[in-house]
Amino acid sequence: MTLKSLFFEGSNEKTAFWSKPPADKITFGLIELEKNFSCKLVERFPVPTIDATLSNQVLEQKDGQPVNGLFLMGTATNKGSYISFSLENATGTFEGRQWINGDADLQLEKLNQQSIVSITAKLNEFPKKSGRFSLMCSAIKPADYNDDTALLQRQMPDDTPQAIVDEFFFYISLLSKPFQNTTFYLLDDLWADFSLRYGAKGHHHNYRMGLLQHTTEVMRIAYHIHQHAENPTSLATYLNIITRTFQSLDWKKMLTDLTPQTAYKKTAPNETSNHIAELSQRILTTSITEPLSLDTLLFGIIFHDIGKIIEYSSVGDESGDKYKRWFGDNFEVPHHRAGAIDMDVLGKRFGHIQLGVMYISRQMYQNNTELSLNDWLDTLAVIQSHHYKPEWGSPVVPRTTVEFVVHLADFIDARIASEF
Repeated sequence: MTLKSLFFEGSNEKTAFWSKPPADKITFGLIELEKNFSCKLVERFPVPTIDATLSNQVLEQKDGQPVNGLFLMGTATNKGSYISFSLENATGTFEGRQWINGDADLQLEKLNQQSIVSITAKLNEFPKKSGRFSLMCSAIKPADYNDDTALLQRQMPDDTPQAIVDEFFFYISLLSKPFQNTTFYLLDDLWADFSLRYGAKGHHHNYRMGLLQHTTEVMRIAYHIHQHAENPTSLATYLNIITRTFQSLDWKKMLTDLTPQTAYKKTAPNETSNHIAELSQRILTTSITEPLSLDTLLFGIIFHDIGKIIEYSSVGDESGDKYKRWFGDNFEVPHHRAGAIDMDVLGKRFGHIQLGVMYISRQMYQNNTELSLNDWLDTLAVIQSHHYKPEWGSPVVPRTTVEFVVHLADFIDARIASEF
């Protein structure tokens, strides 16, 4: 069981910190949404599919193990004696290497022209007994793009797309009607990309459907915090337990015995827990005079990472449709390689925060929705501040209760998913 499962699902009959809402509650919310919008959610927003067979395959990590097959290829980099590049298939993302043989620049140029390749390689553990493996390639041949190429994308490790989609729309059912209407309006435009996009290139949720899963999990954490927000004592106690949990010296072992009602006693400060403690204090301070708005909170989270649709390029981006959603039909599609998950040319230039601001700003200016100007500005502030400080990519720091809670939930989910 992963640490993420322990936090979200519980263990040994212990209640999880951030458990899913009850199934009957989710079902009721979905029924209400379908009534409100006179539609079938599954028809309006189709559930993404994953190949469970592929996602359950594991590449045996054994030094010298032969590896042959198709992979998506990422950007290649000259490392001196060898060239390094990422190789991706349904089971994961791996570092590929090829010894430089002859003209390094020409070899690098040829590799960077490839997006789908057939490799002949061996797993190489270096240093020995370190558990660090790369694929040392003796042959790399171009392969053709076809309808099955998307199956080479790294698959979501959990075979639960329907459950993720249901929970995602449950939180939308909690929004007031103006926010529901605007959310559906924007998702009609974005769903095809948003539902399948990776959550990151590495670190966390770096697989097909990762963005949708991450967004749903951030809403789940924020929803739990909101349930304590009306009572200052309850909120303070809840945030204190979270902080002390992340202070644990042996928190992997601790999780098997922990419940949301009791904190582990053996604690010590660390960078993560110190940051959570700081955020908790900010939330408690601002919430005294500024109630935590569920509309602003959930709507902001739904679109906080929307810029990642543009930030990363992957197989399927050749049409340029994603750029049209941001910049209109006359936008010239930038040159990019559509292979393994990689930074898009615009992602390298702007990052997902600024790209998210671009999209929401365009919607605010061009579309006559039911949201007020201040509602849109609140959403822009959430997007800009959710990384907390300039060193972490945010052009502005959080100032409101909502902004602090969004960052806290985003920060926690990223840490849990990457298992530190």
